[in-house]
Amino acid sequence: MNMDSLAGLARSRPYISASILVIIPSFLLAKRIFREYMIRTTTCIADLALVRTPRRSGKINGTAVVAGGSFAGLFTAHLLADHYTHIIVVEPESWIFTPAAREVPFAVMPTRKVTDEVTGEEYTTFKSSRSRVMQFTAVHIFQNFLTMFLRIAFPMFDERAKTAGIHVLPPQFRLVFGGKPMRMPMTNFMDRDSESMFCSRRALESLVRNLVVESGRTSGLKGTEEEGTIHFVKGTISAFELDSTKKTVRRVSYRNEDGATVTVDCDVVVDCTGVSQVGLKLLTRALARPELANVRLEYDPMIYYDSIEIEVPSDFDARVSALNILEPVSGQPLDISRTGFFLSWLPTGDVDVRTILLGRLENGRMVFNVGSSGHDSFMPLSWEAAVEFAKSIDDPKIPDWFIKILDILGEDGRAERITLWPGRCNSASRVFYEQADDILPSNFVAVGDSCMRLNPRLGEGVVKSSFGAITLNALLHERSPQDPQFGKTFFNRLAKRTGGLWDASKWLDYGRRSTTPCKGESHDEGKLFRWFNRKLADVTVDDADAAETFVRTLHFIAPKTDILSPTILFKMLKISLFGARPPLDL
Repeated sequence: MNMDSLAGLARSRPYISASILVIIPSFLLAKRIFREYMIRTTTCIADLALVRTPRRSGKINGTAVVAGGSFAGLFTAHLLADHYTHIIVVEPESWIFTPAAREVPFAVMPTRKVTDEVTGEEYTTFKSSRSRVMQFTAVHIFQNFLTMFLRIAFPMFDERAKTAGIHVLPPQFRLVFGGKPMRMPMTNFMDRDSESMFCSRRALESLVRNLVVESGRTSGLKGTEEEGTIHFVKGTISAFELDSTKKTVRRVSYRNEDGATVTVDCDVVVDCTGVSQVGLKLLTRALARPELANVRLEYDPMIYYDSIEIEVPSDFDARVSALNILEPVSGQPLDISRTGFFLSWLPTGDVDVRTILLGRLENGRMVFNVGSSGHDSFMPLSWEAAVEFAKSIDDPKIPDWFIKILDILGEDGRAERITLWPGRCNSASRVFYEQADDILPSNFVAVGDSCMRLNPRLGEGVVKSSFGAITLNALLHERSPQDPQFGKTFFNRLAKRTGGLWDASKWLDYGRRSTTPCKGESHDEGKLFRWFNRKLADVTVDDADAAETFVRTLHFIAPKTDILSPTILFKMLKISLFGARPPLDL
């Protein structure tokens, strides 16, 4: 290098240094702005601040009609009460109108004997009161975000949850991907703001319904006051009447319990009818647009699972503590009393399709869930068969301490007193309302399964319902449903927040040949996503920071784009090139 070159380099150094001083802060600022944007648009975290916030201009003197009174309907009606003077919830299930539907703690459900048609084996199952809600007696997963929402929506939630026997604990799920435990640093999730709920769906639904009643704004349910902002009526939504422009739903008709048709004026109508997705059918008829049915996609994930409930012995915590189960990352003994799920065994799809989950319920019970997929799936109908199902997973092997926990639970005749609910998911569907926003009435919206039914394996159904209610609440703080852009804005916002759930669930299901894809699609759809998901799983079992980031996205308290950070992508590349550390011991 000659002297002129050296002199030139020396003269350029101040400019290089200045550029670095500008580029790095600019990059960090842009990264922060981008993340804040993703939080606002792809999560409901920012909108939590508007939950139970009084409307600035006062309540609208009008009527909101909510079709369906399950989780989606309850969340929606409760938040609508801050915006409307009258809310009508039309619910077809008779049981909802009985005091038993609000019993806290929830009473042990009645059971009945059933004989399996194939094996001839007899087992005890639930005599469900919710014939229209398939998942009422199935295992449920409740993410941290849902706890945050319920605490804001219902100030007395923690106290009432304790009365109901619901476990509100750190989010200890002991996630295992393809036999490799996630390197999740539980010490970073021990604060109150990180807590999740561990209970049955029926316990939480009854508690939420009771809290809505306790808000003092309901009527129509047995034991509630005669007049209230939220009025429950027994019936089935049967028709929408549009105005002359077909841009607004003016009236909603429903058939009451006597079979008579009742018609009510409405300012906004919310479809919370669940998997029946009644809103789409009624809109197709009212608009005389049969092509509207084309915005609905459906596929068959062919999932089979058993939710097995069993009594927990009084000395359970002490006996399991004696097994000296260690927390994978810290190496410290697992705090059994603060453990909600003892194992969440998830397959990668390319190795195995069987799932295992063991977690706490209310009323001194625990649920053992086993699942598989495909026509040849054999689901156990007894405790002994379920234990053998777990033992049969040997690539890698289920840990010995887990089998010992199952043995403890099955002792003293408890194995003979189990209640087993066999479940199947043969339909996952999504209604792409945002693709038809140019013909939809502006004051029609849909929340929960009425616009998206996911494979229940990932346990996102209830929290998804809260997203719809929260998104609607935030939009009502901005504009009226009479705004021509109201429905369009709602569906586009909701699509940004829940569309990824549909894509991820569907693409993971497409990784199994037993899945029947949507019309016009193939199993190749989502191949890149599945590859990325496997690589991400490798990173989370190798790196604690990546595992923590991933878990926060699973609990919907961080945007999914956090897992695309340069740090995690670099670790993914590093592991792909040089391999990962040996996985933690279970």
